[in-house]
Amino acid sequence: MSWVEEMLILGGMCLDLFAVMACRGSLIAKIERKRLSLLCSFTAFCQTVVFLAGYLLSALVERQAGGRETVLGKFFAAMIFFGLGIRLLIQVWKNEPVTEKRELSPKWRPNLQQVAASAYMLPAGSAFRFLEFEAPVSVLMLLAFSILGTSLGIYTGYRLGFEQKRKAQAAGAVILLLAAADILTRLAWRQF
Repeated sequence: MSWVEEMLILGGMCLDLFAVMACRGSLIAKIERKRLSLLCSFTAFCQTVVFLAGYLLSALVERQAGGRETVLGKFFAAMIFFGLGIRLLIQVWKNEPVTEKRELSPKWRPNLQQVAASAYMLPAGSAFRFLEFEAPVSVLMLLAFSILGTSLGIYTGYRLGFEQKRKAQAAGAVILLLAAADILTRLAWRQF
């Protein structure tokens, strides 16, 4: 797989982060750049640490298997992306309401939603290892998308409200499901 596909997959995964941040941005009265910078840094750090943990965990599994399980690893990667896409579709379908309560002076603190939004990066890191993507390139792209998703999500929520949440989650689900279908198609072609 190429770096363009890697970028699309990471972008699709970060659309969930965008949705979470759009909800958060819809609740604040004023965006302070210093706090936004701290929020972007914290979110990017959480996502990167969890992604790397998944990447290293799958490297250990691969080492135990002796490196012979490349086809099975690619199948697992496809199933991970399929599961993440279905997860986003379920969130779109549920459409959980956002309690609108404007915060005049929001205090910056690590939010449980941010940490929860990072949890899906553990299987994603494993999938990237199974697809033989290089960790430094993936981490740099992830950092960029995390910062971009956080800041754009906050600004979008602030300007347009949290209604953009469903659109972002649906787009992310489509991207991840297409990535899973692409991986499975390539595996099927390789077998024949």
